[in-house]
Amino acid sequence: MGQIQTVLKKGSSILKIKLPKILKLGIYPFQLRLVHNLVFNENDKGIIRFNDLLIELDEAMNQYERAESLHHEILHQVNRQYSLKLSEEDIDRIAEGLTTFISALGIEYNWDDIPSHKRER
Repeated sequence: MGQIQTVLKKGSSILKIKLPKILKLGIYPFQLRLVHNLVFNENDKGIIRFNDLLIELDEAMNQYERAESLHHEILHQVNRQYSLKLSEEDIDRIAEGLTTFISALGIEYNWDDIPSHKRER
């Protein structure tokens, strides 16, 4: 699983969690990767590909946006696996609230081990 590192930043501490390349979501191992120009090519910040067990996020996003997009895609899998019937708007709001909470705790993700890919249009 991910490693935890504490970083001092301007008098406050930030807890950095190193994300693994493979995220276990329920019983499924999803590969996580960053993609160049995903927003431009797919008009989306993140995509979960259920059949490929893959989560792709646009690499150009800042730390907060990337975390929120990751939470959003994870919630799509939770919604699907547990038949929750959440709307896209529900998933947006839950992801935003979760990201705000985690950020307020001083927790950030370390993306160093996540591979970056260029996709063809």
